[in-house]
Amino acid sequence: MTIEERLNKLERKNRRLTLALVSTGLAAALVVTAGMQQTATVPEVVKARSFIVVDENDKLRAALVVTKDGPVLRLRDENETLRASLGVGNEGPQLGLNDENGKLRALLRASKDMQGLLVLDEHEKIRADLTVIKGEPWLELRDENDTIRASLAVSKAGDGPNLILRDEHEKIRASLAAVKKGPVLEMSDEHDKTRAALAVGKDGPLLDLSDENGKVRARLVGANGSSGLNLLDENGTPRATLIVGKTPGLILCDENGRVLRSVP
Repeated sequence: MTIEERLNKLERKNRRLTLALVSTGLAAALVVTAGMQQTATVPEVVKARSFIVVDENDKLRAALVVTKDGPVLRLRDENETLRASLGVGNEGPQLGLNDENGKLRALLRASKDMQGLLVLDEHEKIRADLTVIKGEPWLELRDENDTIRASLAVSKAGDGPNLILRDEHEKIRASLAAVKKGPVLEMSDEHDKTRAALAVGKDGPLLDLSDENGKVRARLVGANGSSGLNLLDENGTPRATLIVGKTPGLILCDENGRVLRSVP
């Protein structure tokens, strides 16, 4: 039997007991009132295994119970639909928020090494997951098929933030990182091969374009007041280089990297 089923069973049982003891409770209240008038004392502690609260229409609105997993407070709306629950278990406290259909839509958790917030859709599928694990935060965004489509993380090691975008198969298609040396943007194809990379370092920007095997075939560099374009073959050998500085120049090489022609 699940925790939810145990809580429902316990709430129904407590509700029946409450209705059965109404008359007894009224009589006891009169006795207590009379006693209080004589002694003028109020009990400082009330002990019980559970409490339930009903509204003027005798509908269950709140229940506080202690299960084998820990205490749980559950709040219901006018239709007796569960809308919020707060519990403390062995892993720590958690707060759940439900919609008008009783579907869990948000869950806040906290433990020794992890704190997190889950946001779910109307089908109770996780759409957003914000978690801090040992001081390192990360955020995951999922589509309607429970597939991770985007994630953002910040490392304690000082590597900086990292944003990753994925396709419908959870393959990384783009990533953006801000590392110590500078920002880096990489874009990949459906085979996980990096096809374009843009980085900005101390010397200036650099753009790499790669083939279907992930090998760089074109490189554009801007540094020290000049710019250059390298075209490479499948072996990574520069075959043509265009340099634009104070004086533009063009260098053509063979498959061994030997200069065939240089202009000027």
